[in-house]
This record gives sequence, structure tokens and C-alpha cells, in this order.
Amino acid sequence: MKILILLLLAITTVNSNATEKTVETKRISTIISAQNAGVKYHKLGEFEKAYEKLSIAAQGGIKQSQYLLGTMYFKGQYVEQSLATGMGWIGVANEVHIKGWKTTYYDIYNKLNAKQQEYIDKIVAQYIERYGVKTLDLICKKRASLGTRQKQIHCNYRDDRLTPDHELEKLQNVNLLH
Repeated sequence: MKILILLLLAITTVNSNATEKTVETKRISTIISAQNAGVKYHKLGEFEKAYEKLSIAAQGGIKQSQYLLGTMYFKGQYVEQSLATGMGWIGVANEVHIKGWKTTYYDIYNKLNAKQQEYIDKIVAQYIERYGVKTLDLICKKRASLGTRQKQIHCNYRDDRLTPDHELEKLQNVNLLH
């Protein structure tokens, strides 16, 4: 596992000179539709289609999409494998405190040295700044769905709210190991 983490860290880069680029704006109904399609494609193993849809939903603040996108970066499913990008997405998804997601995050985080952890903390802060609940003006809570005791994440998405897309992954270009 240590070798895998070091290999992932070695191939991860972050661009410190890039500026944020707003690509376009989407309605929340489009983002929720992308979430549903992305999850479906991910379950089917159609990772290119899953990435296309999950990216839209993750940038719109959908926590499950952020988590799934993070795992795709960990595993290199359609995307170039990147520990930093995966940790960024899962870190922002963790704003809703899902036990399994936190376990995934900290299982990896705790194996990093102090310098690497500091770097990951900065990456996660960038993701939270761009895609977090405060930035996107969301209130997310875990509550039971109608007719069941099983708790799920529910966020206050409003269809009249427009959500900007950013290409944060393209902002990365500083080697974590230097």
C-alpha cells in the first residue's frame, strides 16, 4: 500500500501558476440529472460517460458525485490516476460526514508524511473553497427518507440557482514530493 501511495504521489502534479477558469453555468436541475446518469454509468463500469456526468454534478456540489469522482481518480478509472485530485474530491465530499467516506480518506491520509499531509490539506481547502457547501450556498443534512429509517444525505438544491463550473483539476501542477 505504501508503494502504491508513493507511486500515486510521484505522478501527481499541481499547477500553482494557473488561474481559475469559469467554463459555464448550469441550472441545478441539470446538475441533479447529471448526478443520476453519472451514478448509473459508474455502476455499469462505463467510466468515460460516468466521468462526464459526475464532473458536472460534483462541481455543482453533489456530495455523492464528489466522492465517486474522487474514487475514480484514486483508481485511474478513465482519468489519469491522481492521489491529490482524489483526496481533493473526497475531502470536499466529507463536508457531510459520511463514516465510510471519512474512513477511505483517513486510511490514505494517515499513511502520508507530514509534508504530504500539509499538501493534501491545501488541495482539500481549494476544493472546499470552489465546490463546498458554503461556496455553493447549500445546507446538507443526513435524514431518513420517507418510509424508511435509513438515513441519506439531503441538500437544499434550488432549481433557480445557477452553479458555475470550474476546471480545478487543470489548476494542478506542483509535484507533491518536492
